[in-house]
Amino acid sequence: MGYIEKMVSVIIPVYQAENYLTHCMESILNQTYKNFEIILVDDGSEDGSGRLCDRYSQKYNNVFCIHQRNQGVSKARNQGMDNAKGEYILFVDSDDFIEANYLETALGVFEDEKADMYLCGYQNVRNNGKIKEKKYNPSIEERVWGHDEIGNIVVRLFASTTLHAIGTKVYKKNIIDKQGIKFNERWKYYEDIYFCLRYLAHCNRIYVQNRIMYYYQKDICNSLSKQKNNFMYTSVNKTYCLMYKLTDSDKISNRDKELFCLSYLEQVNLCLNAKAMTEKRYTVNFHKLYKMLSKDRFYENAALYAKNLEKTEYFCVRNGFFFLAYLIRKYLSDGC
Repeated sequence: MGYIEKMVSVIIPVYQAENYLTHCMESILNQTYKNFEIILVDDGSEDGSGRLCDRYSQKYNNVFCIHQRNQGVSKARNQGMDNAKGEYILFVDSDDFIEANYLETALGVFEDEKADMYLCGYQNVRNNGKIKEKKYNPSIEERVWGHDEIGNIVVRLFASTTLHAIGTKVYKKNIIDKQGIKFNERWKYYEDIYFCLRYLAHCNRIYVQNRIMYYYQKDICNSLSKQKNNFMYTSVNKTYCLMYKLTDSDKISNRDKELFCLSYLEQVNLCLNAKAMTEKRYTVNFHKLYKMLSKDRFYENAALYAKNLEKTEYFCVRNGFFFLAYLIRKYLSDGC
């Protein structure tokens, strides 16, 4: 098979992962497909993660280690891409692991289906190693989807959260390089989804598979993926704007439109709650957030699906009664 000659670069940002990295590495080193490199990017870990990375790079010829001061997961992933030599890119978080035939399956798809991206399902795992029952599948037909069809399925892929898990996609490096796609290093939230959406904008064919290939350690509190700031609205809004641009508004179903609005409303509420719970009083920052929301057409559409108090809050925001909206939000966040 011709695709055996093509290399995959597996990029692993590492931060405080001493207790989990070995399991992650074993799942990759034991892949049935052998033509890969592993790029470990130690993001200023203060435990033994950095030394563990060095030991792997010394033991295996296809494992490479980069050390950087703590600059966040996006910087680490970008560093990995800058040093990747493979034709394909897979991102794996250091506390997660993958199926033994993940790379073989993905490379077979790229060769046989001429796809630009491979996407699969994932499952949550507790930090004691117990696999949770809930599985997250793309929830659409398993096949190649052409460029004209991507706009029809992007909302459903998002709603299934398979766009959220970083390791459920394998990318072509030439598309990433040609289009200059990078992770936004200033964002602490939604940076991985935004990266995926930017990539999808340049895909002619993607292959969606409902098989579980990636296992996500959901409840590890020191994970890189957990490091989020309180002010998330900008990244959420820009991500949804990009998703809306990719969506074929003429063909998308009413149900998918509702999913889009409900999902956006949920994310805006998370942003507002984060502010309401961390800000002890009404501040300039809260005022700026409400002012942005007052001009947000997605928020306006999403408010149609809101509960009564949320609709009242939106009415206040829309009409500039920001302090009253803040009082409502404080009541809502205190009750959550």
